[in-house]
Amino acid sequence: MAGPTSALVWTLVGVWAACAWAEYPVVLSEDHPGGPLRCENILIPACREVGYNLTSMPNLVGNELQKDAESRLNSFKPLIQYGCSSQLQFFLCSIYTPMCTPQVPTPIGPCRDLCETVKNRCSPVMAELGYPWPHFLNCSRFPPENNEEHMCMEGPGEKMPPHSPPTTSPRPQPPRRCSHYAHAHKYRYINATGTCAPLCQANISFNTSDKSFAVVWMTIWAVVCFAVTLFTVLSFLLEAAAFRYPERAAVHLALCYNLVALGYLVRLVAGPGRVTCHTDPELGMVAVTEGALHTTCALVFLLLYYFTTAASVWWVMLCVSWLLRAWRGWSHEQILRHSSWFHVAAWGLPAAQAIVCLVFRKVDSDELTGTCYAGQQNTETLVRFVLVPQFLYLVTGATLVLVVFACLWKARSRLRQEGMKTDRVDVTVARVGVVAVLYMVPASCQVGATFYEYVERERWLRDATVRPNMEVFMLKIFMSLAVGIMGGLFLINSRVLHSWKQFFRRFAARKHPLPAYLQTPHLTGSVLQGSGTPHKVPPGHHNHLHHHHHHYLPQQRHQEAPGAPLPDVHGYVHMYPPQPPKSLYHHHLSHPSRHKCGSETQV
Repeated sequence: MAGPTSALVWTLVGVWAACAWAEYPVVLSEDHPGGPLRCENILIPACREVGYNLTSMPNLVGNELQKDAESRLNSFKPLIQYGCSSQLQFFLCSIYTPMCTPQVPTPIGPCRDLCETVKNRCSPVMAELGYPWPHFLNCSRFPPENNEEHMCMEGPGEKMPPHSPPTTSPRPQPPRRCSHYAHAHKYRYINATGTCAPLCQANISFNTSDKSFAVVWMTIWAVVCFAVTLFTVLSFLLEAAAFRYPERAAVHLALCYNLVALGYLVRLVAGPGRVTCHTDPELGMVAVTEGALHTTCALVFLLLYYFTTAASVWWVMLCVSWLLRAWRGWSHEQILRHSSWFHVAAWGLPAAQAIVCLVFRKVDSDELTGTCYAGQQNTETLVRFVLVPQFLYLVTGATLVLVVFACLWKARSRLRQEGMKTDRVDVTVARVGVVAVLYMVPASCQVGATFYEYVERERWLRDATVRPNMEVFMLKIFMSLAVGIMGGLFLINSRVLHSWKQFFRRFAARKHPLPAYLQTPHLTGSVLQGSGTPHKVPPGHHNHLHHHHHHYLPQQRHQEAPGAPLPDVHGYVHMYPPQPPKSLYHHHLSHPSRHKCGSETQV
C-alpha cells in the first residue's frame, strides 16, 4: 500500500483508533444489568437494515441510550467506508445495538468467529500505525458458537477480499482533526468539545528532564514563599496595629501569595497524575481540558489563578492607598473606614474571572508544571483570561504610582520653598519606590513570559524542530512567587520583631513561674489572694512582717503547694519599699538561679 491510498488508510485508522480506544466491559451475563430485558426499536440509521429491528439498552459496551451508542458508532464511519471487511458494520451494530427478543433473557451479540474474521481483516491496517486491536473488541469475550446456552449472531459472511476498497461509492475525504499538530499521535480528539486533548503526561513540548527540573525549581520557591508570607500574615494577626495603611494592603497581597504557594504545594503532594489526568471512557488517560469537571484540578486552579489575580488587584489597592495618602492627605483611620471597598474589588473581580473560567470550561492542564490554569492549551483563553488582565492591572498600578510620585514631588518642593525639612517626604518616596520596584519587576517578567507563550506556542506545537525556551518558563515560575517572598521580607521591621519577642516572653513566663518564696501568701501579709488584688493590712502587721520575714521564708517555701497562683510581685515591692536585711540579701546571692528568675520577673 503506497501513495495516497496508504496516507488515506493511516488517517482513517488513526481517527478510528483515537475514538474507539478504551476497555469496555462486555455484558454477557445471564442477569441483564438493567433488570428484566426490555426490547425497543432500533433508532440508529446505520443499524436499521442489518437483519433485525429490536434491541435493548444498555448495550454490550454499557451505553444507556441509543443516542450515545450512535455517537460512538459514527466514529467508525471512515473505516466502514474504506471497506477492510464487509461484515464490519454488522459486527459493530451487534455490539452497539445487540439483538433483543422476548424469548431470550439476555441481549444477543456477535459470535467469536465473526469477531475474529473482522479482526483478521482490519487489525493489520491498524498495526501499520502502531495501534493494537481495542480491548473492548477482544474476541475471547464473545461466545464461541451459537447454541442454546449462549446465543450469538454469526453474521452474513465475508463478501470482499482483504483490504479491497468499496465499489459502491468513492471514499470520502476524512476530517484532519488533530493532524495539524507535530505530535498528532500523542493527541486524542474529543467529539463532545471538538478539541484535541494530549495524552496524560505525554512529552509534547517538554521532555522528562525539563519536567523534573521544573518540579524541583517550583518546590524550592513555593516552600520559601509559603514560609515568608506565613510569617508576615501571622505577624499581622499577632499585632495588627503594627501594619497601618497603606502598608496593610501589602499584608493582604502577602496572604494571596501564601495561598498561591499553597496551590503549588497541593500539586506537589497530589502528583501530576491526580491533578492533570482523567480517564475518558472512549479515549483512555488524557490530559484535563475541562478542569471544572475535575475536583483536584479545579482546586489547584482556584488557588493559583484566583489568588494570583487577587494579588494583582491588591497591588492596585495598595497604589490607591498611597494616592489617598499623598494627594488627599488621608490618615490610616480615614483609609481604614473606606477599606471595605478595597476588599470588594480585590476579592470580587478575581472571583468573577474565576467563575467565568469554570462556567465556560476554560480550565486546562499545564504540561510542564502539572498544574491547572487558564489557557494552557488554548491560546485564545490565554489572551482573554491571563495576558490582558495581568497587563491591565500592572499598567493601572504603574499609572497610580506615577501620580503618587508627582504628588510627593510637589509636596517636597513646597516644603523646600517654605524652608522646612523634607525628611519624611523623602522616606515616603523611597518606600513607595522600593515597593513599586519589588512588585512591578516580577509582574512585568510574568507578563513578558505569558506574551512569549502566546506568540510562540502554536509554532512549537506544529513544528517538531522548534522547542520552547526553558529559561523563560523557569523565570515565570520564580517571578510568580518572588513578589510574595520579597514583599513579605520588606514588611518585617523592628516593631514586628519586637511583637514576636514579647510574645515569646509571655509564652516563656508561663513555663517558668516565680520561685516558691515569692509565691508565699504570708509574704504579702494576706494582701494577695490568688487574683493579686491588694487588701487592707491590719495595723501593726506590716512592721512585724518586715522585721521577721527573713526568718520564716525558708520554712514557708517547703509548705507552698505546687501550681499556686503567682503573686503580684510588683505590687508587693510597691507596698513594701524597705530593702530586706543583709542576711536575706546574702541568702539570695547564694542562689543565683533564684535571683535571675526574680530579676526577670521584676523586668
